[in-house]
Amino acid sequence: MAVSMKTSAKLQQNVFKIYRYAHSNANVTPIVGSVPVNSKAAVKLAAWMRFYENFIGLTDVKNAQDRVLQAEKKFLENQELRRERQFQIQQVRIKLKEIQLELDKTLRGEDRYLQLVTQEHNVLREERNLGTEFEIYEKAERDYFTSLSNAVRDSHERERAYAEKTKYWSIIGSVCGAIIGIVGTTINNWVRLRELRDIVHGSSTSTAP
Repeated sequence: MAVSMKTSAKLQQNVFKIYRYAHSNANVTPIVGSVPVNSKAAVKLAAWMRFYENFIGLTDVKNAQDRVLQAEKKFLENQELRRERQFQIQQVRIKLKEIQLELDKTLRGEDRYLQLVTQEHNVLREERNLGTEFEIYEKAERDYFTSLSNAVRDSHERERAYAEKTKYWSIIGSVCGAIIGIVGTTINNWVRLRELRDIVHGSSTSTAP
């Protein structure tokens, strides 16, 4: 039991590190805000935003973060059940020790001795049942901890992929914007130069004898 308690304490320390990490990384702000769903324009906008979020990977990030929160919830719930069983076992052992002390003070021929033996038997059976439940919850706690660790790792990988994709699209957007700006400026200069040539040509024609 001492080894189990040490293992549970170590698991608790590790999971709170992961818990803080998960919440520190759960900071991706949804693009679509609160819009009235009765507006056709809002519905179309929401559909386009969902398409955009799916395209850039933001939906995957939010789903991964939801899985982290769900895994964390299951882990903490099971951990609480394991702690309750552990506390109950401690109380049962205290009660068992008191009964055994009473047995040592009671003569075997007394009626109270038989009552104490019956109580001891019932308490031992209760301790065994609680011990079995404790082992089940302890194993489940380790499994949920593994699931939580995997969910956090998956969320981190998806957030990193989302950041990389966003960075690349920003670079592509900047390059495309620069190209469009250069092309627009070139066309604008060409149009102005052509207009200037037309003006000069018209002036030359009007001043000719």
